[in-house]
Amino acid sequence: MRASFNQNDSCNIVLRHKMNIQCGQYLEAIELHADPFFADNELLDKNIITIRNTGCAFVNIYEVIRNSDYFKNISEIYDQIKINAIKVDVTSVDWPQSSPDDVNFVTAWDRTGLSKEDVQFKFGKPDSESPIYLTAHDYDITADPLGGDDDDDDDDDDDGIESYVNTTSKVFYCTVGNRITTYSSSLIRNLGSGSSLRLTRYLYPESLVEKSQYVPVSSLKPQYVRDKDSNEYRMYKTINNDTSSYIEQRYQPFKWNTNLPTNPMNNPSVSFKPTFLINVIAGDGPTYKFSNGQIEFNNLLKDSTFCLDFTIDVTFRGLRYSKFV
Repeated sequence: MRASFNQNDSCNIVLRHKMNIQCGQYLEAIELHADPFFADNELLDKNIITIRNTGCAFVNIYEVIRNSDYFKNISEIYDQIKINAIKVDVTSVDWPQSSPDDVNFVTAWDRTGLSKEDVQFKFGKPDSESPIYLTAHDYDITADPLGGDDDDDDDDDDDGIESYVNTTSKVFYCTVGNRITTYSSSLIRNLGSGSSLRLTRYLYPESLVEKSQYVPVSSLKPQYVRDKDSNEYRMYKTINNDTSSYIEQRYQPFKWNTNLPTNPMNNPSVSFKPTFLINVIAGDGPTYKFSNGQIEFNNLLKDSTFCLDFTIDVTFRGLRYSKFV
């Protein structure tokens, strides 16, 4: 009764979610553009190419929770959620049979989320408050760059420049690459040709801050969608409306906010933002060189597919009466 009076009544539950994910060893030539609202406008019409190792994949655990079975129903009757333990079973599903014998499968944990050096935005730069760069053809020169949605209460959201970028240009890449092996939690296993692999990884909150961190259930909002056919992470979702004569395709952008637990970027407001990293690497990693005006990539590996089966122990707190009770 006292817990109810203090809005501290809680419920412990185990959530499950299974997903497939692709990773490999390859480089991406990412086209960047200058921001027309910056003073350095002489670069506005020049293409800027940055080459990054984008083979490593990441999985934000709060995003896994948001997509898990039963979360929607339970989240409608509780105010907060806390992570107690995470387990992930990793199983190899498909991998190139012609891969060299020195191919290694690497997994690791990041406790706080990705840093600015771990992410490259297609039309942006990692050290910018707003992840979006505007191309010469995707902005309105008369628009107010400090505008935005007046009805949005997130004061720390990126500024209104994002509103003037073409929705389908809102793409970013995970650039951890072979640096995944620098994590102290990294676990390396050989993935030889014709062999399958299974392993289990665990993560627990350690510090008092991590063990006591409750986040609002309402803050688990979508922030990205990983493209199934590439290594792109899209900051929007595609909606297909099947009309009587054709399929209408619309794009719904996500409001980027690093304060949210489901956002992949680290932020002091969410000190425990567990992220699972997975990659397949061989040798010293991919290389590139310029030849006759073209970029030549070497030592690349095709995508390997892994099944990730997550089991997450969580505590919900702050019961609210509803039709489900």
